[in-house]
Amino acid sequence: MKRKMLLSLPLLIVAGAVCTGFMYNNKPAYITKAESRVDSYLSNSYGPGKCGISPAQQGHWDMECQRRGGELVLKYAVYPADKAPYAVATDYYLVAVNDEAKKSATQGLMRYLKIDTGVQKG
Repeated sequence: MKRKMLLSLPLLIVAGAVCTGFMYNNKPAYITKAESRVDSYLSNSYGPGKCGISPAQQGHWDMECQRRGGELVLKYAVYPADKAPYAVATDYYLVAVNDEAKKSATQGLMRYLKIDTGVQKG
């Protein structure tokens, strides 16, 4: 009986850690996907870097990605796909916030994300 309890103790600890992680990382799934995909696609065009994301008050999330040791900063607003004014193939909709993010919308793999740059396409 003691042996079973000793064997189940590590499982309980792992389960507790996982639950705690979910409680503190309460990002919706579409946010996690957006952060991962944008970071990966930017790495393809601009080299390694990091993206960070935080909730904003207007119903979207703010994502800031840095490249070239922080010299290049790209900022995006991330919304759920159902808020997009046009069809998107992802669970999220991106709006370029600064000029660097707008430029990135046509670079490499980023062009497949249909980033809203505020420019009418005709």
